[in-house]
Amino acid sequence: MSITIYTRNNCVQCHATKRAMESRGFEFEMVNVDLVPDAADTLRAQGFRQLPW
Repeated sequence: MSITIYTRNNCVQCHATKRAMESRGFEFEMVNVDLVPDAADTLRAQGFRQLPW
């Protein structure tokens, strides 16, 4: 199983999620939707409305 966390710049909740995952030893990929706009569009189409996704 792979874990992907979708974030934005200056997102406090995103940084907290990253720290929580790291402290538990989870391996994950982070995708910044400010840098990858297509990712944000895809997630919105799936019904996601807030960060972190």
